[in-house]
Amino acid sequence: MDVLESSTFIGTKVGPFVKEYQLADSSMCRDLIEWAESQNAWEESKVFGFESSPGDINPEVRSSREISLSLMSEDELNESPILRFATDCVNEYIQDWTEAGLGIPCLWIREAPVILKYEKGEAYSKVHTDFSPVANSDRHLTFCLYLNTVSEGGELSFEYVPATVAPIEGKGVLFPSGWTHAHHTTPTSETRYVLQLWWSYQPSEDVLGGKL
Repeated sequence: MDVLESSTFIGTKVGPFVKEYQLADSSMCRDLIEWAESQNAWEESKVFGFESSPGDINPEVRSSREISLSLMSEDELNESPILRFATDCVNEYIQDWTEAGLGIPCLWIREAPVILKYEKGEAYSKVHTDFSPVANSDRHLTFCLYLNTVSEGGELSFEYVPATVAPIEGKGVLFPSGWTHAHHTTPTSETRYVLQLWWSYQPSEDVLGGKL
C-alpha cells in the first residue's frame, strides 16, 4: 500500500510540522495494553546519542520499559487496525505538507513498533531526536499513539517548536524525526503507555514484510 494514496483522515495542526490525530475507537488501545502486559517481556529502554555508550541504559536520561510488536505474528501486524490508523495519518500528513514526500517514492515502517511503559515519576527527561547520522539514520517521521489518558504530566514537549502534546487515550501525534523537532517528555503522575513507530526511507526484510 503506497503511503501517498488519498486519505480522508484529517489531522489538527498543533505546531510547525506537528499534527495530532484522534482514533475514533480507542478501545483497541486498551486491548494493546492488555496484550503487552500478558507477554511479560518488558525490557529497559536504552538511549543513543548521549555521553553514555550507544545502547546503554541510563535512567538519568530515560526511564521506561518497552516491548516490541515483533512478538506479534506477521498476520497480526499486517491486519492491525492501529497500524492502519498510523498509515492513514501519514497519508494525510504528506498530502498536507507535500514537501515531506518530495524525492521519496515510498515510506516504510522499517523497525518494529514498540510500546513504551512509564511508571509514576518516569520520563524521557533529556532533549533528544529520533534521528541520528550514527543510529537510526533513515528515520523520516515519528508517530506516537497514546494508549491511555494521564491526568497530569507525561506531556511530549518540543524544544524549538511551540507545541506540547498531552497524553490522551487514542491521540496520535506525527512529526519529523530530526533535530528541528528535538523533544523530551515530562514526568508522568501515573503509569503511561504509548505506541511509537517510525516511517523510514528504506525497507527492511525483517519487519512487517515491507511498506504499508
